[in-house]
Amino acid sequence: MKKIRLLCTAAVMTIILSSATFVQAAGTTLDIDSITSKAIESSYQLKSIDISIEKAKNTLKDATRGAGKGNADIEVKYSIYEYTNLKEAAKNSIKLNMQTQYSSFINTKEALDLETQEFQNTESKYKRAQLQLSLGTISRNEFKTMEQSYYDGKAQLNKAQRKFDSTTKTINQASGLSLNDTYTGFTKDIITDTTNIKTYNDYLNDALQNRVEILNDNEKIKLKKLEFAGIRGANPYNNSPEYIIGKYGVTEAENKLETDKIDISIEINGLYNDLQSKIQKLQPQKENYNAEKKKYDQALQKYNLGMISKIDFQDQSAAFKAAENSLKLAQRDVALAKLKLEYASGLGTNSLSSN
Repeated sequence: MKKIRLLCTAAVMTIILSSATFVQAAGTTLDIDSITSKAIESSYQLKSIDISIEKAKNTLKDATRGAGKGNADIEVKYSIYEYTNLKEAAKNSIKLNMQTQYSSFINTKEALDLETQEFQNTESKYKRAQLQLSLGTISRNEFKTMEQSYYDGKAQLNKAQRKFDSTTKTINQASGLSLNDTYTGFTKDIITDTTNIKTYNDYLNDALQNRVEILNDNEKIKLKKLEFAGIRGANPYNNSPEYIIGKYGVTEAENKLETDKIDISIEINGLYNDLQSKIQKLQPQKENYNAEKKKYDQALQKYNLGMISKIDFQDQSAAFKAAENSLKLAQRDVALAKLKLEYASGLGTNSLSSN
């Protein structure tokens, strides 16, 4: 009788396990390039800057028509230059935000896939336990323990699904798409090469040359010096109010440049340290991945030889998937940290001060 029960258990378990294969429905895949373009296209901030540029251009046209315009056209040209740079920095801010949201989407998608895989394994064990209880091969307490694991796993899966749904809505909102749009996957990952990272001094020097704050500050200094030159020509006495105000304008612009250089240096230092910290965290994840990969390969070999059950193999497969997810998450953290540093050493993602 015991032998018959075991044979029945094996037969039913074969049916249970063969029916537990997960099939993902076909659907739309999320593309980072597409959503970034849509986010830029629908950005209120960029539209607002465009309006400011057009207003400045119209003012310039009016100023060039009139006589005795003085420095009005020069000031308006500076405004156009300033807003144009700010627009590019704003675009970078949108791009960085979409990359961050996209990385979060990938992370939550892979976390959901892992929870789905783990719950399928738990469900198979739960069904096996139900059968074993009916056959009297396990106790009621053993079944209750397995039943609790099943409901815990179901709760974790629902939690992962809610997080993924929330992340999806967030990225849809950021890109100006319908909040109800859903995706079954993504077109490409953002994992980057860590061998072409520049030195701290290289990033800092680039930032002190390329940042929108530096470009606008230098242009502002030129403008103030030009205005002051006109004042000195009309008011040669250095104790006149006009002279003092004009000189103060130059000094103030130069001081702002130095202040922005200090702020940018602090920012680059923080971003570079953050990148190095995230790179250091990669090694333990790589070692854990390699260890789990070895266990997985051994389990696969044993399973193919009939030495372990499908459930045992699926447990090891889930453990390997968890290690792979952790490694990829760390790699994406590095990619984002590197991207932030690259933007910060270019035009930047926003101005520290726009005036």
